[in-house]
Amino acid sequence: MKNDEKKPTRRSRAVAAKRTAILEAALTFFSQFGIHGTSLYKVAERADVSKTNLLYYFPSKEALYVAVLKQILNVCLAGPAAGAGARSGSAGGDSPLYPP
Repeated sequence: MKNDEKKPTRRSRAVAAKRTAILEAALTFFSQFGIHGTSLYKVAERADVSKTNLLYYFPSKEALYVAVLKQILNVCLAGPAAGAGARSGSAGGDSPLYPP
């Protein structure tokens, strides 16, 4: 590892894990109920965070919805080869972004 490259800290890994959990929970609800049928409280509950904590990462339901759409778009634009490689990782079929 080069000196200018920093190892992710425990805090940055925890932040990334929370953000991922929120996005996955939001994807589940948005895909089932749409933006108007989804409550931030339910997303927070599924992601195992408080609603206040969810709003720290995403300041509104619309911001969360846009983040979910961007993540889906990134997966689609990555192409089938990248998607297949991502599916064979540890998240595999457990992730709502990569159904079995």
